Amino acid sequence: MEFLRTKYKVDVYNLTYEQLLKESLYEDNPSNLRGILLRIEKVELANEKNEATLVVSKYRSNEGSTSVKLTLQYRDNNWMVVDHISLKES
Repeated sequence: MEFLRTKYKVDVYNLTYEQLLKESLYEDNPSNLRGILLRIEKVELANEKNEATLVVSKYRSNEGSTSVKLTLQYRDNNWMVVDHISLKES
């Protein structure tokens, strides 16, 4: 989260969709969130512990959403995306 806050100079919240609504972080009506909602929906760690698979989604009110399955590997002290598959787009 700090990376996003620093790199893009934006406010970052660690809240659920429902908590965002409760904090009134939407425009005009609750279906129009302010900004982009990023969700980590599923995390699977491989037996080797240097690989992980994540299912993540991004939602922006008027632009719809997209879900992606990412495969990460830990190399040279960094997690790197080594594969990605688009799961759905709306």
